[in-house]
Amino acid sequence: TRLLDLGVPPFLISSTLTGIVAQRLVRRICESCAESAELSFQEAQALGLRFNPETPIPVRYGRGCVQCRGTGYRGRTGIHEILDLTDGIREAITEKRGQETVRALARQEGLTTLRDCAVRKMLDGVTTFLVLLGYAIPSFVMGVLLMVLFAGGSFVQWFPLRNLTSMNF
Repeated sequence: TRLLDLGVPPFLISSTLTGIVAQRLVRRICESCAESAELSFQEAQALGLRFNPETPIPVRYGRGCVQCRGTGYRGRTGIHEILDLTDGIREAITEKRGQETVRALARQEGLTTLRDCAVRKMLDGVTTFLVLLGYAIPSFVMGVLLMVLFAGGSFVQWFPLRNLTSMNF
């Protein structure tokens, strides 16, 4: 919607734009002090994941060590969202169907959002639930016409995953 707000005609956007990319950096769990844990019901619910108490969702967190200076994190990894403008999406842009319509169409055509990518990284043991809360819960599906979204992010105090079980979401 940013290009539309700037006065660029929709037909020009849909005919010249080939894709939209969004990316963020998220903190990576320190491999020196990584420990296994299970996602609680509240945490799974906050992420919109199906939770079955009989099959817990394994995750990891960093306990904190000398290598990571007690943070539990060492380094960063990228989460990405790439929208390829298909004929259907181009038509929706040209016809000014709206951001929500284009977003739904993109999801139908296989768009993996930043949030989905971040959740996958958490389930793969690369990052933690707390990082997802800080970076990926809002869905950054690029508004439709955002060329590249470079991330900053807020710096918040990160707590070990095991301390979240008593928190309410």
